[in-house]
Amino acid sequence: MFASLFRQTRPATENHRFYIDGEVYEVCWRRRRNARKLTMRWRDDKVQITTPHGVTQDMVKAFIAENQSWIRAERKRLDDLALIPHLEASANQDKTPVIFYKGEPARVRLNRNAGQKGKSRIEEDNGDIIIHLPADSRLDCARVLENWLKSNSRTAIRQELDQVLEELGEDPVKISVRDQKSRWGSCSTTRRMSFNWRLIMAPPLSLRYVVVHEAAHLIHHDHSHRFWDLVGTLMPDYRHHQLWLKQHQIALFADIRARLQSLEPEDTKGF
Repeated sequence: MFASLFRQTRPATENHRFYIDGEVYEVCWRRRRNARKLTMRWRDDKVQITTPHGVTQDMVKAFIAENQSWIRAERKRLDDLALIPHLEASANQDKTPVIFYKGEPARVRLNRNAGQKGKSRIEEDNGDIIIHLPADSRLDCARVLENWLKSNSRTAIRQELDQVLEELGEDPVKISVRDQKSRWGSCSTTRRMSFNWRLIMAPPLSLRYVVVHEAAHLIHHDHSHRFWDLVGTLMPDYRHHQLWLKQHQIALFADIRARLQSLEPEDTKGF
């Protein structure tokens, strides 16, 4: 009886953040008396794990590590299906696909021109993105668009970073623009920075926030108060742009190929 008075009772539901292989996992851990084994699902942008009582935190972390490939695949599947309501609503009645570009919904159109020679090109026209391809081109329009977005992203990031480094009095650094699955940027202890190309889909000031965040790591390699004070000095309203990225992450990470499926359904079936 006395032992029961001092037994620690764990809450039925807890929220945790696990760092595994460089990735961050937001986890909702539910303990249930009737649970017979560990189960996992993706819900509300979190990994939801249900366990019997007696399962330890180390056991939960190991379970996540064993199922990382499933988590990535499930997140991608749901991202492909999920759309921010106002992004979907901005498409017109002919079901023109829509993506974010520089923070605004942009309709994507395909123009196959019999008179066009040579390579593809993309132009912006009153908020629309038009992909121009020769009539007989076998180029994948999704890949053409993605390469264009990556190129624009690198240019925008480089311009912002040069300005921020000048403000900090730091020397130029090498950058890479990659297709990261769950993060917007990173900065190594060797001063090499990596950024997600999808930042070009965010508002320019949200892109700048990520650049400021990573540049601040050149001085403070943690997320201490000094780090956030420096971020706030460089960008006083950074929380607003940080929140925009969080609220729109699902739409920005949605698969480009899936979004453009309606442009050329027959041509894209094989990819």
